[in-house]
Amino acid sequence: MSDQSTSNSKGFDAQRDGSGTLEWADHNENIQRGCSHNCKYCFAAANAHRFKTLARVNWHTESLTANAERTKYPKRHGVIMFPSAHDITPGNLDACTRFLKLMLDAGNQVLIVSKPHTACIAHLVAELATYRNQVMFRFTQGTMDAEVARFWEPGAPAPEERLEALRLAHGAGFRTSVSAEPLLGGLDTARAVLDAVRPFVTDTVWIGKLNRPRNRVDMKLPQNCLAIEAMEAEQSDANILALYAALQGDPLVRWKDSIMHVVNDSGPTVLDCVVNDKRQGDLLVTILAPNSQAACEGAELAAENANVLLLTDIHINSHL
Repeated sequence: MSDQSTSNSKGFDAQRDGSGTLEWADHNENIQRGCSHNCKYCFAAANAHRFKTLARVNWHTESLTANAERTKYPKRHGVIMFPSAHDITPGNLDACTRFLKLMLDAGNQVLIVSKPHTACIAHLVAELATYRNQVMFRFTQGTMDAEVARFWEPGAPAPEERLEALRLAHGAGFRTSVSAEPLLGGLDTARAVLDAVRPFVTDTVWIGKLNRPRNRVDMKLPQNCLAIEAMEAEQSDANILALYAALQGDPLVRWKDSIMHVVNDSGPTVLDCVVNDKRQGDLLVTILAPNSQAACEGAELAAENANVLLLTDIHINSHL
């Protein structure tokens, strides 16, 4: 099937009611157990360990499942996310390519999600060129700091390689998107990612917190405990509200449910504050917060991050 649009009513970035992967797609597919990227926060690794299907210490080993041997695939309504519980790596590239073509030949729309190896993406953009209108690439880029990425995602490509893969897919004419979930830092990290990827994104950049780290990361290791404590401080409610206030006007940015839960929980307070920005004069900034205290903390942080000279007026309306 070459360069044709599908009749699916839900597009790649349609507003969906679900959470997690269901914010992005209507269906998920995987063909492998385990992943050589071995990310510390991986939900699939944590679930496999919990349900005793694969020990966490063995998650880095990759083995294809029976799904990889399918010879037929149906036309499905909506978008299919592939993969969602492993990644596309040099070790499974041929199997992933075959499975992608199986889905695409049936006329499906496929969201390809990856911490990308440049060589793998070069192969995919060549092999999938005739399916271009049915595909979007969404690459995970939670930081531009190679050391931070190496700690949390020890087997995955470095941030610069992922950026090169994004350039490659964009240059080949594919729709492109970025996931900064988990965001491996705070506002400065988010801005660095946005600045780096913006020229090569056709659609959206999704931002989300590090989810349930104490349930998913091996807390028996002291270095993991320290890293999680630091991340929880950096992604406190006040800091997330400041992040939201600073970036909510960016047309590329979409918010994952982990951010919106902070914004909306507990009957949000609406805080309108006029700030005097040394670059643009008086600006009205609206902040949604769980309560008045968090709103004021968020306002102060937003003011600092906006390079304001002073906070000249605050008005709080509680919606409880």
